[in-house]
Amino acid sequence: MITVSILLIFFGSFLLYHTSKMVLISYDLPIEKWIQLNRVISKVIAIVLLLVSLITIVISFGRTSGVLFWFFLMLMILGLIIIMAPFKKVTYKQVSILFLVLLILEFIL
Repeated sequence: MITVSILLIFFGSFLLYHTSKMVLISYDLPIEKWIQLNRVISKVIAIVLLLVSLITIVISFGRTSGVLFWFFLMLMILGLIIIMAPFKKVTYKQVSILFLVLLILEFIL
């Protein structure tokens, strides 16, 4: 459940990052173009993803520690997206492989 919550936070943060008007987007993927053209829908989807991840983490960890853990994850993931996204060094394949490995490790351990 933690890996799924991290993935939801990542996608929600990714959507919010790409809906900003100050970000220069290169439209490498069709989803980036769609996000820029449909900003309101993208923001609603991002907020829903973030709320679902918050609810999932609160159910897993409890109210207080869940909210604190969610804030910690948000801070970490948003910082990484803001720092790494302009460089375009991290690809979507690398992120997919990372989350797949984390999901397998979560199920094994």
